[in-house]
Amino acid sequence: MEKVYYSCGLHMHQPPGNLKLLIETNEWEAQQIIRCYERAARYAHKYKKVATLC
Repeated sequence: MEKVYYSCGLHMHQPPGNLKLLIETNEWEAQQIIRCYERAARYAHKYKKVATLC
């Protein structure tokens, strides 16, 4: 049986200064965005035998 390879594109972008502004004006929303960035790295580490980030 052939091995299956796939790539999942994940684009997370914040305009310059947006997170700083959100931290000052809407801390909850800023935390949610930061957690999204952290989540991808956490799952890649959890499944490091089969997952990579580049």
